[in-house]
Amino acid sequence: MLSISKSNSRASLLMAMLMLSPLAAVAITKQKNISVNFEAMVADQPFACGQSYQGIGLSKSRITPADFRMYVSEIELIDDKGYATPIKLKQEGIWQYQNTVLLDFENGSGPCVNGNSGLNTAVVGTVPNKHYKGLRFTLGVPAKLNHGDATTAAAPLNVTSMFWTWRAGYKFLRLEMATSGFPELPKLKVKSADGKPVETEEKDGPETVIAESDSKPSVLTDKNDAEKAKMVKKKRKIAGFPVHLGSANCVSPSKTTPALSCANPNRVTVSFDDFNSDKNSIVVDIASLLKDTNVDYTFTNAGCMSDTKDADCKGIMSNFGAPFNDQPAYPQDFMRVK
Repeated sequence: MLSISKSNSRASLLMAMLMLSPLAAVAITKQKNISVNFEAMVADQPFACGQSYQGIGLSKSRITPADFRMYVSEIELIDDKGYATPIKLKQEGIWQYQNTVLLDFENGSGPCVNGNSGLNTAVVGTVPNKHYKGLRFTLGVPAKLNHGDATTAAAPLNVTSMFWTWRAGYKFLRLEMATSGFPELPKLKVKSADGKPVETEEKDGPETVIAESDSKPSVLTDKNDAEKAKMVKKKRKIAGFPVHLGSANCVSPSKTTPALSCANPNRVTVSFDDFNSDKNSIVVDIASLLKDTNVDYTFTNAGCMSDTKDADCKGIMSNFGAPFNDQPAYPQDFMRVK
């Protein structure tokens, strides 16, 4: 019995030594670091807080962005055989949580004062060390993370300016801008007694958008339309022309109860067949997003808030690659590989 025990012990020791050898360790943990970089652009110009851009949208408007942030999730690389491998995100406690990342292109300067000084333009993590040829991800927050209390959530889901209500969830994308037609920018942050800015939760959301019942053309065509546009400006709750993408028509017992379901989840799958993280980046183009929209005119009092009744969203949702009312989802025309 003793000899058998020694034999088993030696075998166990030999196995442990093999498992701890460098070659075995490499075989088990053969991973590589990965970084997927994003660039915010307005046509062929880099996005910058305080810079103005001409010729945007159907109205060929002059816009001055005041915010640009978005959540992406479920980021995967596609190998030569077409199989998807999720990127294991670095859980650094600031920009990345579980499988979700907040991309922040504004730096809190100039008209972007309602934002913050931090920037994040990359998804970072690890994947098995092999060759990949494509990229796929979701524009939006996963359903299991989308409905909760943003004030107690882990970063980056604790940014209350990227949140509507428990029912509607997060703003997957937030774009704020002044335009030629709506030159007023959002008001500055409220400051506390010690002079530090206080970020306050906004009360807008897809469930509060009120769309006018009569239909109008996408561009101003006569004096009557111009008068209607002036009337809408007078009753606007939000300055400038904002674009907030998020889930709409969500059902829950109250605004502080997680949604049971959302008729329009508005999560968009973005995929590129030819992407090399060592050479390429993803361009996020504001001009492409707005190309089918007159940003100097609004059908509602709050720009595009993702509601199916919101006529300001028709062209924008199409370019996001999301369905809108009876309009099916078309291929997104908002991001491209560089």
